Amino acid sequence: MKILLKNFIILSFLSSACLTISFSNLFGQSFEGYWEQVGQVVSLLPMMGKTTEKEDHRVFISRDKIKTVDMNDGRTNIFRYDQQMIYRLDPANKTVAEISFSDFEALMRRNWQRIDHINKRMHEKMKSLTPQQRRVMVQMLGGDPGNTEYQSPKIKLRWLSGSKSLLGYPCRHLQLLANGTVLMDADWTKSIRLPRKIFDIFYQFGYFPYKLPEAIRKIEGFPLKTRLSISYGTAKISSETRVTKIVPTQVGNKEFEIPKSYRHIQWTYMKLF
Repeated sequence: MKILLKNFIILSFLSSACLTISFSNLFGQSFEGYWEQVGQVVSLLPMMGKTTEKEDHRVFISRDKIKTVDMNDGRTNIFRYDQQMIYRLDPANKTVAEISFSDFEALMRRNWQRIDHINKRMHEKMKSLTPQQRRVMVQMLGGDPGNTEYQSPKIKLRWLSGSKSLLGYPCRHLQLLANGTVLMDADWTKSIRLPRKIFDIFYQFGYFPYKLPEAIRKIEGFPLKTRLSISYGTAKISSETRVTKIVPTQVGNKEFEIPKSYRHIQWTYMKLF
């Protein structure tokens, strides 16, 4: 379960960036530079309880490369779409770990399978309880582990009326709903041109365990403030992200190079953050 939370943290700050893994010319037509954002991830996972982790990042993007830097400790993720690889750098220990996109996707699939297994096991154990005991258990877990509605939800996109300005950019209020419950709530601007198909990174990596409509994956723009909330049986993970600075500038290839002095280590999730 801890692995799922770490994967969620890796990708939650990307959600506010509308990033894509499309390998077309979209990268060349889009924003180049960096932005800074602050946020936090809150999780409620079976057997683990509640966890809160703050995430403050600087995010660089240049054509087919993305780099995220933790502004607190300098830990860095580099997404090389040209190589189909993710690199995790720890400047304190001068180490780097790497994993391919396909292997990361497989790990995410196994994470959701683990949650399914836990939900099914807990549902079977609850059958022996009295109705009153089951109600108490569902309340403690934050949901019914036997509820399978979350596996194939009805997804809907909704633009709300009204607008506001954030960092000088006009924004509209966008909501993505799953079975009538808000999955994503964002203040969205179309004044900043970033790659399209914003959910492709989540779709390939298995960030969302269900299929998103094609129309939603083609939304253009950039969310300056985002709130995500994913419920999967008794597992609940949410994140809030707010962009604080946007700097259009040229980003050189040097930003995405691995220092020669760094020692290669095995990719292990428990030591990522």
